Amino acid sequence: MIVGGVVACGHEETANAAAEILRCGGNAVDAAIAGFFMACFAEPVLCALGGAGFALIRDASSTVRALDFFVQTPAQICPADTLDFERIDVDFGSATQHFFIGNGTVATPGAVAGVFELHREYGSLPISELSTPALEYAKNGALLTAQQAKILKLVEPIYLSRQSSKRQFGHALNRTVLGEGGVPCWSDMIDFMESLSREGSDLFYQGECADKIGNYIQQNGGHVRSADLNNYKFLWKSPLVSKFGSDSVSIFPSPSVGGALIWLALELITARKISNPKSALLYLSSIMNSTNIARKNAFLRSGEWPNYNNIASSATLRDLIFDVENRIAAWTGTTHISVSDNNGLSIGMTLSNGEGCGEIVPGTGMMLNNMLGEPDVNPAGSTGWPLSTRLSSMMSPCIIEGGDGMCTVLGSGGSSRIRSAILQVILNLCQHKDTLERSVRRPRIHLEDDVMNMEGGFSPEQIRGLLDCYPNHRLFEGIDFYFGGVHATTAGNGKVDGYADPRRDGKCIIV
Repeated sequence: MIVGGVVACGHEETANAAAEILRCGGNAVDAAIAGFFMACFAEPVLCALGGAGFALIRDASSTVRALDFFVQTPAQICPADTLDFERIDVDFGSATQHFFIGNGTVATPGAVAGVFELHREYGSLPISELSTPALEYAKNGALLTAQQAKILKLVEPIYLSRQSSKRQFGHALNRTVLGEGGVPCWSDMIDFMESLSREGSDLFYQGECADKIGNYIQQNGGHVRSADLNNYKFLWKSPLVSKFGSDSVSIFPSPSVGGALIWLALELITARKISNPKSALLYLSSIMNSTNIARKNAFLRSGEWPNYNNIASSATLRDLIFDVENRIAAWTGTTHISVSDNNGLSIGMTLSNGEGCGEIVPGTGMMLNNMLGEPDVNPAGSTGWPLSTRLSSMMSPCIIEGGDGMCTVLGSGGSSRIRSAILQVILNLCQHKDTLERSVRRPRIHLEDDVMNMEGGFSPEQIRGLLDCYPNHRLFEGIDFYFGGVHATTAGNGKVDGYADPRRDGKCIIV
């Protein structure tokens, strides 16, 4: 029986895989899991078996739960003189940022544990059926789209840094990564994913495979051991909730700093009780500035290790008056999948592999994350982090339960821009009562390091005051990849709808 529903995500093949599962009678969570498996091949820089993520789920009884399967720091630190921790500079055109890669940047991954736990709790079809679209796609040649080739080109120094990744993602005859239409070498990962589908997550976290992964990292300058994989735990949590007008917004909790900042922004807007400010963009920029200050204070109060977890519970207006200098945000590869079905189940799942550590684990075809090499996620450097601790992330899937009976799930990729992209879409939906398409397509702003970034599409009257207030600004010609990619689906009252952000090659399919 066809359950039916809608999927919105950042790649046509990811959407196709999820839609195929909906057509085969799978529910929204089944479809999202199929989308994850596909994204590992179709969006390889953004999603990986060695990465991590967050999922926010609402069931037919209106219960909203959050599943944290983000990365965790290892339980021990390997000697600095054996550490594989290499700086790589990446040119993003408007700026050059540095990252660290190598086995010493790998944190304990949670993606596989999270996906299998989602299936245990909500799945209705066998995992082997959910991985089939991805495996068939890879076996038939998983071509890089123009967008994915562009992303791979951005991080080319990382993907050409080691022989293993060069063999998988590089041209054999020259020193460049594959371009549009290129086919990475997926044979090992096909075999590995087939084994996972048969044997379950224990293959990854227990026994011989965990020993293989742990021993390889340990013997090649990394911190992660098989014991870290053995002891990894996914965590079920309750969401942050903001009563915003007639709507209820559920937001991913700790360790999502993005979620805390979105919650804080909505609470500030509600507290100020300004529904139609004279200058909407200036008002929005003041909210962004307040949340930026809260984020800075969370970092400074805790010394070298940021404590983002208490922003939502402890931030007050008094806390927001301290104007201190912000840190540079890291560019992190993220992608998002939203699915709603016709039986009242909805899921938003945001996934990341950082930029990847540059090394492929032998026999798996899998590049593990470089989250310990992310200056924004881990400012403590190569060995200064606390042991066995969840890292924080800007990723923040959200669910809006509308006063009109509709339930909307949304999320975004885009590193530090995630929070501003999601906030603006929520305001468009809940305050301006825009359609889903218009809410996502409207031009956006983003305030970072006192620089006001603005998409094209605003009228001169809208931005005049903003330009005066922020002389240090950057204007984009139109909508742009920089401002995230919000993919959203909605269901209720016997109907479904969705919209995928064109900024990030979005694709929406209604079944």
